[in-house]
Amino acid sequence: MFERQVTGLLTQLLGNYVEPSCFRHDKVNVGVWSGYVVLQHLELQRKIYPTLGVAVVRGVLGQVTIKIPWNRLVYDSVLVTIDDVYILLRNVNREDVVPPTAEMEQILKKKLIEELYMQKLETDQGGGSVDDSFLLRLRTKILDNLEFHIRRIHIRFQDATSGDHPFTFGLTMESLHAQSTNSNWQPTYVDSTSSKEPMIYKSFELNHLSMYLNPDCALHGDPFFDGTSCSLEQFTDAFSRTIPMRLDVARPQQLTPRSDFPDKHHFILKPVNASAHLKTKRDPTAAHDSHYPTVPTLELQVLIDEVALQLEESQYCDLLFLLSALKTPHQAQMYDKYHRFRPL
Repeated sequence: MFERQVTGLLTQLLGNYVEPSCFRHDKVNVGVWSGYVVLQHLELQRKIYPTLGVAVVRGVLGQVTIKIPWNRLVYDSVLVTIDDVYILLRNVNREDVVPPTAEMEQILKKKLIEELYMQKLETDQGGGSVDDSFLLRLRTKILDNLEFHIRRIHIRFQDATSGDHPFTFGLTMESLHAQSTNSNWQPTYVDSTSSKEPMIYKSFELNHLSMYLNPDCALHGDPFFDGTSCSLEQFTDAFSRTIPMRLDVARPQQLTPRSDFPDKHHFILKPVNASAHLKTKRDPTAAHDSHYPTVPTLELQVLIDEVALQLEESQYCDLLFLLSALKTPHQAQMYDKYHRFRPL
């Protein structure tokens, strides 16, 4: 019973972004009592986003793991791990943008009004039963002690409209880690019900974040990389092999992609490492505490080892073209309703 409810909750949370077929029982391993929820090989929906000017050619989430220590939920953190996020994007063409009809606009407005009404109704009711209060405290504990790892991200935009000189723009990241700490920035479990600490402390560690723009270059050395015709293994291998990684004695890797791979990144932002400490008030709307009269609502300290930026002339031209291409579909959609249909 719990397995079915957890699967339904995951479908509700990820259903707008992940293909429905990815929630089959063979791809979702739910062991509620053991504390593990594992989703593997999730394919993102191939959607068009006219406002952003991009369309998803293909996207993959390699694995999502959630570890919930049921028997130690008041002592241990909930751990969320996301591995292998690979997304291939392209330009949005004029043909991709379908102007919204008057009926569709009315439906969307009605749906938005209903959602706002339900939110206001829940707020006005207030109070709640004992069960609701317990669930609220439990949710607060989980969010206060949520720890997550994100490993191996590669988002790649591939231009398809610049003729003989296609370019690719990408963002890669080796890992990102966040967890709760005490005031001395040491990992700890936060119990907001018994602690009088008015602040929440979070630490972040970012490893090898980079951005690149490769002129006259494609992922496999071809004029255009078709991410739809290859297998899942080929797609993930092509993206994972081009993520800059830290040097590791146990697993030697180069700062740039492997020498046997034809695509050499032209970095705009070379791989950078950073750490951050976030301190925020537990209740931002509360009045200033007499013990902490000058404490800001949010305080962020960021430590970056080195930042190396570079921009070639060809990259500058491609960036201007990219910004123009991303704006065009949205601007066209804004004025499509004023265009009159004129048969030939």
